[in-house]
Amino acid sequence: MSEYHHNVHPVWDIKYYLVWITKYRYNVLRSEVAERARDLRREICASREGRIVRGRCRRTHIHMLVVAPPQLAPAKLVQFLKRRSSRMRVVDEQTVMAYIESQKWDQDDEGFKVVGPTEP
Repeated sequence: MSEYHHNVHPVWDIKYYLVWITKYRYNVLRSEVAERARDLRREICASREGRIVRGRCRRTHIHMLVVAPPQLAPAKLVQFLKRRSSRMRVVDEQTVMAYIESQKWDQDDEGFKVVGPTEP
């Protein structure tokens, strides 16, 4: 049985099935990153009067069944999800410095080497 939502006049039950895919389908949605992506999507939906009914986070993508009010078009909802999650990169300077220092730098004249992928 559907759970109907009420506003002043309309009664509605609108659900959208959304799939959010990482850029180039990189396998980055693991542990803390996956939890942070899930929490961000919950916050974004709640701020727009929506709610995630079901969701599943895989390594390259997230499946979501979202309930949204009738005044929120699916394209706008996706726009909010993409825009806000791309800006929410909270990395402090120490983390960036540690990452740069941990990299193996090439000692050639130009200091820039292109390495192909290790997997086919």
